[in-house]
Amino acid sequence: METKMTTLTIRVSISDYQAFKETCKELGLKPSDALHVFIKTTIRNNRIPSIVNAFHTSEKSETTNVTIYLSESDKERFNKVCKNEAQESINLFIKAVIKCQCIPFPVKL
Repeated sequence: METKMTTLTIRVSISDYQAFKETCKELGLKPSDALHVFIKTTIRNNRIPSIVNAFHTSEKSETTNVTIYLSESDKERFNKVCKNEAQESINLFIKAVIKCQCIPFPVKL
């Protein structure tokens, strides 16, 4: 059975996304791989990793769209866990990766 794929598009500050891409490159990851780790970890644990919430900020800046390809079921489950706050959750994850210079939680592959 073939998995149906879909997209999740979010708005991210341009400066954060550039820093995120550079950090991912230094970690040997593609940004999409890091975002998939976050989404899968959130789904697996049925909650947003607590470390991510520590990076909340209210700053406003110019943004860009980031599109992530994932299965329809993962998108649905991720939105359910995030209570439809996927945009904010992913932005916080990006800030956490930039600040910590790592994926800020244990990764289970």
